[in-house]
Amino acid sequence: TVLEPEEIINDESCLMRSDLTDEGFKLYQKAEQKWLRGIDRGKDPTDMGVFEKELAKLRFLSSHP
Repeated sequence: TVLEPEEIINDESCLMRSDLTDEGFKLYQKAEQKWLRGIDRGKDPTDMGVFEKELAKLRFLSSHP
């Protein structure tokens, strides 16, 4: 858990590699920039579609070497 439900992201918030599983880190590397570009184009920051698609791809690839 990076943030509790009542917490908000601020300038002191920080996501560390140690906060993530190996799969989570790979997902972050694949999806974060796409997600940020979407926000720049006006997408809702809570839209996790990019992360969901990339996670499905990662899991498919890991189960089909």
